[in-house]
Amino acid sequence: MGADTLVNPQHDSLDGWKAEKGYFDISFEVSGHPSSISTCLEVTRAKGVMVQVGMGGAVPNFPMMMVISKEISLKGSFRFTTEFNTAVSWLANRVINPLPLLSAEYPFTDLEAALIFAGDKTQAAKVQLVF
Repeated sequence: MGADTLVNPQHDSLDGWKAEKGYFDISFEVSGHPSSISTCLEVTRAKGVMVQVGMGGAVPNFPMMMVISKEISLKGSFRFTTEFNTAVSWLANRVINPLPLLSAEYPFTDLEAALIFAGDKTQAAKVQLVF
């Protein structure tokens, strides 16, 4: 998954992205603001996926009919603020060693073998691709 387009709704018109039941296969909403959630759902194509990263609280009038009528899959991913900086600091200062969690490394050109190995949970916890 990679970003093909970055859209700033403060400066860019979203009309083209909203046309024909949305454009994006996968969209990310990271503010938690009700109007941003609605906009994100509008630009997500039918049968697409919207990832909600964190939230500030309850969202009144959540546009559930849009989710249902467009058959959008919702995925949640909670964000943490202070923990991320702490984890990066620990890694940088070698307080923790993440290597025991790594089951294998594969070159990117051997992606299929890496995916097969990663799918075997009796052997693999984390599999890393090397680019």
